[in-house]
Amino acid sequence: MSNTKRLAGEMSSFEAESSKIIPPSSLYAVKISFDQILSIEDIKKIATDELYSDPRPLSVYYNENTMILFFSYVVENYYLPGGSAELFYHQLGGNHHHIVSKYTTNFARNPLLITSKITVSIIEFQMLTQVIAYLGWTIFQTSQDMLVKLSNGKITDELLQFRTQSELKDLLLGYTGVKWDDIKPQPKYGCIIKLKRKKNKSFIIEMSESFDARETKKYTNYFVFS
Repeated sequence: MSNTKRLAGEMSSFEAESSKIIPPSSLYAVKISFDQILSIEDIKKIATDELYSDPRPLSVYYNENTMILFFSYVVENYYLPGGSAELFYHQLGGNHHHIVSKYTTNFARNPLLITSKITVSIIEFQMLTQVIAYLGWTIFQTSQDMLVKLSNGKITDELLQFRTQSELKDLLLGYTGVKWDDIKPQPKYGCIIKLKRKKNKSFIIEMSESFDARETKKYTNYFVFS
């Protein structure tokens, strides 16, 4: 083997070792963040398009400048002379680099996104309860960010850390005259959408609320059953 071929092989090994692959049986999310604040109509349109994309995510969460696509593994049955077997796989072989490149390119080309910065990351989960916990935390952070925004920064990170939700609502009312409970759910919590199928037809269902940790089964069913 020539030195050139040997060096090429070593470099290819470095590249392969640096590529992280999502395990076939894992769940994962693709998180896309951008430095542009979008209207509810525009972000909902982008989210809906992603919900119908290939491969279809289990669901899509969005708020004014973030979108998270949740994926399960794809199961394909194939037959062998001695019987059948199941093959589990992800888009683009589950390669982090390839998936990030795909969604960065797709979002950069979206005409509704006139932004100078798009950040794409992948979060892996071993079980559905981890997905629910992650989504609940994301929704909580969205509500915290909205409190700061509505108060024009008067509600600080320190207040968020040491005050109860009820106290923060009172502070918001005192600072701005805005009643938290009068604000529509989507700006406060973002929204989760998924496809539901019934009698050979599909339609979108939405959920926009603060997650209640006591109702894990409700959210698990939302992801699992269509």
